[in-house]
Amino acid sequence: PRTCARSRLLSENMATHVAKKPKLGGDGEEGATMDHDSPEKENGAAGGSGGGSKFAEGNVHDLMRLYYARLFPAKSMMKWLAYGNDSKQPQADQGFMQRREFCFTLEGDIFCRYQSFKDDKELRAALKDKIPSKIDIGPVFNVDPQKRLAYAGGGSGTDRVFAPTERELVFDIDMTDYDDVRSCCSSAAICNKCWPLMTVAMKVVDAGLRQ
Repeated sequence: PRTCARSRLLSENMATHVAKKPKLGGDGEEGATMDHDSPEKENGAAGGSGGGSKFAEGNVHDLMRLYYARLFPAKSMMKWLAYGNDSKQPQADQGFMQRREFCFTLEGDIFCRYQSFKDDKELRAALKDKIPSKIDIGPVFNVDPQKRLAYAGGGSGTDRVFAPTERELVFDIDMTDYDDVRSCCSSAAICNKCWPLMTVAMKVVDAGLRQ
């Protein structure tokens, strides 16, 4: 199985989230696709451009909007997850990325699952619109996850079944696991002295898998 670290874009200073995770979708399905229109979206600010945009100092949500619009490596992210299927080679599966699930965690701890994107432009547009506090990368399904409801009723003996076909083997390494040996920081705090511990952890996992 492929091995990668899960992409986790966390804002530790984000406003405190409520404990419950609401279920989305009118049919009772948990985590159904949600069309989210942020109440903070400004009129005439489509695309995040324009000289009149102002970001409140210390407002993490506003800073995340700026980050997703200008700094987030959407193109590199999509290329990394495509495993060569974004190329023009004959063996490339051009529909590979559109069958990959992305899950956004929005303000209020709302899960917005079964997102899929054809390319980096679609991904960046969704990030700028929804401003997630966290991104989780899910499996690759046999069909576009946004069209999953058309396959939900498939029974045995049919090909209309919505199911995952592959995903990465993920090892989640948390900095808080090293609080008993860190002398510089604790809990969610991180400094430059903390990162060598993560480097060592990744090398240990890599060596263990190879041996």
